[in-house]
Amino acid sequence: MIREKTMHLHRIAVLAVCLILCAASLTGCEKDFDAQGYVQAVLDQLFQGEVDGAAGIMEDVTKEELREQYEQALAGFVDNNIISGMDVSDAMRADYIEVCRRIFRSMRYNVQSAEKVSKTEYKVSVEISPADVFSRFVEGVKQDSEEILQKARNGEYSGTEEEISAQMQSEFLWHSYELLSTYSEEITYGDKTTVTLRVTAGEDKQFSIDEEELEELKIKILRLDEIQD
Repeated sequence: MIREKTMHLHRIAVLAVCLILCAASLTGCEKDFDAQGYVQAVLDQLFQGEVDGAAGIMEDVTKEELREQYEQALAGFVDNNIISGMDVSDAMRADYIEVCRRIFRSMRYNVQSAEKVSKTEYKVSVEISPADVFSRFVEGVKQDSEEILQKARNGEYSGTEEEISAQMQSEFLWHSYELLSTYSEEITYGDKTTVTLRVTAGEDKQFSIDEEELEELKIKILRLDEIQD
């Protein structure tokens, strides 16, 4: 009788251990969100136009939609930072977009590590090398503007005031494009610096990068503070 009770207790103990091990195994199989891979995919889409990584991580979005987002962001960058307020032909706008596409693809960044802060938040470190292309561009544009204004003072343009203004703008846009194209092939990079991006889950449990921090990374790597008001 005692032996039967002992065997019964032994079976209960074995069952309890098995349940504990099973639970531990299941817990161990639960994978954390790949915050490092997510940030890599977002940056690759933003700068390289690569969408495979983003499509593999993000839900409810197709590769075609991600490509369209990339093209719209690139065109928006040109409209807001390069040709804002100027009357530009579709062909010239397309030329600027292609140069900026080349510049974006030249950006150097290295997603280094991800720190899990909580179940819904991660901090991801990204090492970047700021590029000098736009800082050189804005200096070149300033000099070019002065030269065009001096030509106008010297009477080197002819026609009505409106026609002269159109000639000056056309020359400015073309020279600016040539400058940007040249600098895009001669990019040098500054000292590496590390920025931190927060990746958090919203009420829909979908993770996303803090928009302000992502924009700050973009400003730093492109040195946009030197061309924005």
